[in-house]
Amino acid sequence: MKWRFIIFIILFLIVGKISFAEIGDDAVLLEQIRSKEAEIKKLELELKKYRDALSKTQSQTNTLKSQIALVESQINKLKADLKITQAKISKTETNIKLYSRKIKEKEQKIKERQAAMARSFRFLAYADDRGFLVSFLQSKKLSDFLNQSEYLANLANGLYEDYKILAQDKVELTSLLFGQEELKKDFIDFKNELQAKSRLIENQKKEKGALLKETKNQETEYQKIIFQIQVKQAQIQKEILELENKLRGEVTGVPLARPGELAWPLLGRLTQGYGPTSVTGFYNDAYKFHNGIDITLEYGAPIRASLDGKIIASGDNGRYAYGKWLAIRHNNGLITLYAHFSAKTVVVGENARQGQVIGYEGSSGFVTGPHLHFTVYSTNTFRTENRWFGLLPLGGSVNPLDYLLQ
Repeated sequence: MKWRFIIFIILFLIVGKISFAEIGDDAVLLEQIRSKEAEIKKLELELKKYRDALSKTQSQTNTLKSQIALVESQINKLKADLKITQAKISKTETNIKLYSRKIKEKEQKIKERQAAMARSFRFLAYADDRGFLVSFLQSKKLSDFLNQSEYLANLANGLYEDYKILAQDKVELTSLLFGQEELKKDFIDFKNELQAKSRLIENQKKEKGALLKETKNQETEYQKIIFQIQVKQAQIQKEILELENKLRGEVTGVPLARPGELAWPLLGRLTQGYGPTSVTGFYNDAYKFHNGIDITLEYGAPIRASLDGKIIASGDNGRYAYGKWLAIRHNNGLITLYAHFSAKTVVVGENARQGQVIGYEGSSGFVTGPHLHFTVYSTNTFRTENRWFGLLPLGGSVNPLDYLLQ
């Protein structure tokens, strides 16, 4: 009896030590997660300052000095974005570790409970094979038989309770596994965002250097360049207008207007609608029809695919037309065009799922500020043509607001 007691104490201490160690490790991981959450909040306050500075810079007149200041503000804002993304990556890594521990613990509990239930089943099967009469006849006392019967009844009830607990454990394990997979997806998205925004910072630095070199840091040179771009852009816009006026008359096979058919690619502010520019604004002799909608949030904001589809075209018009753009073909007779990216994260031939990040808001092409230009074409009219400034997308457009939830 004494030895049994000693063995029990030793086992309790060993198991207890393991349990306390596991609890301690979980507490450390939870503290790390809380620390990262606090760091992210602090960084978001810092980011707000850079956003405010960027917004103020964007409202200034178009001079070389203001353009350089704008690029510098964009770089500072992107650097703040980068710090937040790095903190989110660290937090997500810690969360994945915590989930891995919980999954391992839950799997071990399930394994132990299944083993215990198997032993109980074997004992009940043995008792069943002996039979009621044999057990009664072999019992020396009636009380022994009754005690054995009560034990078997309790064992059967215990098995039923174990079954319910096991079923709940399996549900919780499934939930943990799903949560872990979602965290892994978030981790990949954050890593991709980190790489993309690192490239954006380098691109902005190069743009600043190229601008200073091209203008020789002279305001008069800068204004000459801007004037030349405006003249060429007017010619491009007039050509697009004439071609797409014809193509709009050829639109067929598009779904009926139904809000929710497409998801908003950017949850920002609508700055220009679809239709004649005499109604939508920004009217001039060459720019008489706006073939999409303009949405703005902030420079570097993620832009997402409006619906599942395949990337069928992508181009870079430099300082003209759509700048960096791409087009996605969907299975409902529509093609969506996304323009003025600062950077794209997908290439032609890839499939994109609804909500997937396909690039980041920018000010490439001919723009007055960072935004997303979003056009919806009918599949039967869409085409691309090579121009001196790059590949130009063309098609018969329809109103995107017919398919977006208001």
